[in-house]
Amino acid sequence: VDDNLECSLQAQGSVLSKIWGATLYHRDDLKTPVSGLQDVFTPWKDVVESSCTIRDCLPCPRAKELGEVPAGLRKLAEDGVPSLEALGFSDEEIRTVEHPDERRVLSFVGGEDAALARVEEYIWREDCLRQYF
Repeated sequence: VDDNLECSLQAQGSVLSKIWGATLYHRDDLKTPVSGLQDVFTPWKDVVESSCTIRDCLPCPRAKELGEVPAGLRKLAEDGVPSLEALGFSDEEIRTVEHPDERRVLSFVGGEDAALARVEEYIWREDCLRQYF
């Protein structure tokens, strides 16, 4: 998927930049190599919390410190998000997204509103944090 996305973006004059985003910890602060991290949250949490500290936040950028919006992003804002077809996904890959595996644990929905609703449900209504702490 990443390769197809990267090729499609390059064709449109944009570049895909991959960043570490699997945790709130900086990868250089992890005592376990990234390849050795658990995919399941609780064992990962136990290892990381016992051996790492969280770095201080970076300061917020000031007005105009970030420079101009790149042309590729300006075009995306004007044209809208490209379709999966335009990003180079096959019909089979698109069907997989449109009809997710019924064995999945949750039906994930994108966007900030859905994320905030899931946090509300998980922490407050279902009280799921109780089992981790």
